[in-house]
Amino acid sequence: MDLSPYVGIPFVPRGRDREGLDCYGLVWLVFRDEMGIVLPRYEGACELGRAPDEIGSRIAENLGDWTEVPATELRPMDVVFVRSFGFNHVGIYLGGSKMIHMSKGGVVVEDLRRPGKGRIEACFRHRSLAA
Repeated sequence: MDLSPYVGIPFVPRGRDREGLDCYGLVWLVFRDEMGIVLPRYEGACELGRAPDEIGSRIAENLGDWTEVPATELRPMDVVFVRSFGFNHVGIYLGGSKMIHMSKGGVVVEDLRRPGKGRIEACFRHRSLAA
Protein backbone atom coordinates (compact mmCIF):
# COMPACT_ATOMS: atom_id res chain seq x y z
CA MET A 1 0.00 0.00 0.00
CA ASP A 2 1.44 3.36 -0.99
CA LEU A 3 1.23 5.80 1.90
CA SER A 4 3.59 8.37 0.35
CA PRO A 5 0.75 10.90 -0.18
CA TYR A 6 0.60 11.29 3.61
CA VAL A 7 4.27 12.27 3.89
CA GLY A 8 4.64 15.96 4.70
CA ILE A 9 1.20 16.49 6.26
CA PRO A 10 1.88 18.94 9.11
CA PHE A 11 1.51 18.28 12.83
CA VAL A 12 -1.73 19.65 14.32
CA PRO A 13 -2.85 18.55 17.82
CA ARG A 14 -6.04 16.47 17.54
CA GLY A 15 -5.86 16.82 13.74
CA ARG A 16 -7.95 14.33 11.78
CA ASP A 17 -7.60 15.40 8.13
CA ARG A 18 -4.97 16.11 5.50
CA GLU A 19 -4.69 19.70 6.69
CA GLY A 20 -2.93 18.46 9.82
CA LEU A 21 -2.65 15.42 12.07
CA ASP A 22 -1.19 14.21 15.34
CA CYS A 23 0.34 10.73 15.62
CA TYR A 24 -2.94 8.94 16.35
CA GLY A 25 -4.71 11.10 13.76
CA LEU A 26 -2.35 9.73 11.12
CA VAL A 27 -3.17 6.13 12.06
CA TRP A 28 -6.89 6.97 12.25
CA LEU A 29 -6.91 8.66 8.82
CA VAL A 30 -4.85 6.00 7.02
CA PHE A 31 -7.01 3.15 8.29
CA ARG A 32 -10.22 5.02 7.48
CA ASP A 33 -9.23 6.22 4.01
CA GLU A 34 -7.08 3.34 2.80
CA MET A 35 -8.81 0.35 4.38
CA GLY A 36 -12.29 1.51 5.36
CA ILE A 37 -11.56 0.70 9.01
CA VAL A 38 -12.81 3.29 11.47
CA LEU A 39 -10.82 3.37 14.70
CA PRO A 40 -12.32 4.83 17.87
CA ARG A 41 -11.78 8.56 18.13
CA TYR A 42 -9.23 9.63 20.67
CA GLU A 43 -9.69 13.19 21.85
CA GLY A 44 -6.46 13.52 23.82
CA ALA A 45 -3.74 15.17 21.76
CA CYS A 46 -0.71 13.09 20.86
CA GLU A 47 1.43 16.14 21.23
CA LEU A 48 4.94 15.40 20.03
CA GLY A 49 6.44 12.97 22.47
CA ARG A 50 3.42 12.85 24.75
CA ALA A 51 1.26 10.16 23.18
CA PRO A 52 -0.67 8.61 26.08
CA ASP A 53 -0.28 4.92 26.85
CA GLU A 54 -4.06 4.55 26.75
CA ILE A 55 -4.13 4.83 22.94
CA GLY A 56 -2.70 1.31 22.70
CA SER A 57 -5.16 0.03 25.24
CA ARG A 58 -8.04 1.58 23.29
CA ILE A 59 -7.03 -0.37 20.22
CA ALA A 60 -6.36 -3.54 22.21
CA GLU A 61 -9.42 -3.44 24.46
CA ASN A 62 -12.09 -1.66 22.45
CA LEU A 63 -11.65 -3.40 19.13
CA GLY A 64 -12.05 -7.15 18.99
CA ASP A 65 -10.75 -6.94 15.44
CA TRP A 66 -7.15 -6.36 16.58
CA THR A 67 -4.53 -8.80 17.77
CA GLU A 68 -1.28 -7.98 19.50
CA VAL A 69 1.68 -9.36 17.56
CA PRO A 70 5.37 -9.71 18.46
CA ALA A 71 7.71 -7.07 17.06
CA THR A 72 9.65 -9.89 15.39
CA GLU A 73 6.60 -10.71 13.26
CA LEU A 74 5.68 -7.24 11.97
CA ARG A 75 3.92 -6.94 8.63
CA PRO A 76 3.03 -3.85 6.60
CA MET A 77 0.08 -1.92 8.06
CA ASP A 78 0.64 -3.17 11.61
CA VAL A 79 0.17 -0.41 14.18
CA VAL A 80 3.40 0.08 16.13
CA PHE A 81 3.87 1.75 19.51
CA VAL A 82 7.38 2.95 20.27
CA ARG A 83 8.63 4.16 23.65
CA SER A 84 11.25 6.85 23.41
CA PHE A 85 12.50 9.10 26.20
CA GLY A 86 9.71 7.85 28.48
CA PHE A 87 6.82 8.57 26.11
CA ASN A 88 4.74 6.46 23.77
CA HIS A 89 4.41 7.22 20.10
CA VAL A 90 2.33 5.46 17.44
CA GLY A 91 2.84 4.86 13.74
CA ILE A 92 2.27 2.32 10.98
CA TYR A 93 4.82 -0.28 9.96
CA LEU A 94 5.57 -0.25 6.23
CA GLY A 95 7.98 -3.17 5.95
CA GLY A 96 11.76 -3.24 5.68
CA SER A 97 12.08 -1.77 9.21
CA LYS A 98 10.33 1.44 8.05
CA MET A 99 7.52 3.20 9.89
CA ILE A 100 5.37 6.12 8.80
CA HIS A 101 4.62 8.43 11.71
CA MET A 102 4.24 12.02 12.83
CA SER A 103 7.44 13.90 13.58
CA LYS A 104 8.05 17.47 14.67
CA GLY A 105 8.13 18.56 11.02
CA GLY A 106 5.16 16.50 9.81
CA VAL A 107 4.53 12.98 8.60
CA VAL A 108 7.73 11.11 7.70
CA VAL A 109 8.97 7.60 6.94
CA GLU A 110 11.88 6.50 9.11
CA ASP A 111 13.85 3.38 9.88
CA LEU A 112 12.90 1.83 13.22
CA ARG A 113 16.51 0.68 13.62
CA ARG A 114 17.83 4.25 13.53
CA PRO A 115 19.49 5.25 16.81
CA GLY A 116 17.19 7.35 18.97
CA LYS A 117 13.94 5.86 17.60
CA GLY A 118 13.25 4.16 20.91
CA ARG A 119 12.08 0.63 21.44
CA ILE A 120 8.95 -1.07 20.19
CA GLU A 121 6.50 -1.48 23.06
CA ALA A 122 3.53 -3.08 21.31
CA CYS A 123 2.26 -3.96 17.86
CA PHE A 124 -1.27 -4.63 16.70
CA ARG A 125 -2.62 -6.19 13.51
CA HIS A 126 -6.14 -5.78 12.19
CA ARG A 127 -7.88 -9.07 11.47
CA SER A 128 -8.30 -8.12 7.80
CA LEU A 129 -4.51 -8.30 7.51
CA ALA A 130 -4.08 -11.58 9.35
CA ALA A 131 -4.23 -13.83 6.29
